[in-house]
Amino acid sequence: MWHSFLIALQKQLSNPLVTGALGLGLVGILAASLRKLSITLWGQIKRAGVVTATLDNCNDLFTAFVLWLNDQPFSRASRLFAVVQAPHPAFISSGIADT
Repeated sequence: MWHSFLIALQKQLSNPLVTGALGLGLVGILAASLRKLSITLWGQIKRAGVVTATLDNCNDLFTAFVLWLNDQPFSRASRLFAVVQAPHPAFISSGIADT
């Protein structure tokens, strides 16, 4: 049984159409694997190089953190930096924020 299977497989592999289809399939699998690998590597690089910090402006450390950050040389060279100021909880509970 195995001998007849191997003979049939050898005959199929001698066909250029079958060989080309198998080669194209393998190239597709390789390309998809490399694409996933590049996405994974980029995610690891971003994780190692990007720091995200969330600090509420109601916290006492907020002002000290902003002053400290202004003194740091890396904050001047950063490409992307965003500050989002949230309303004070007393301001929200008073209903003034809804108007």
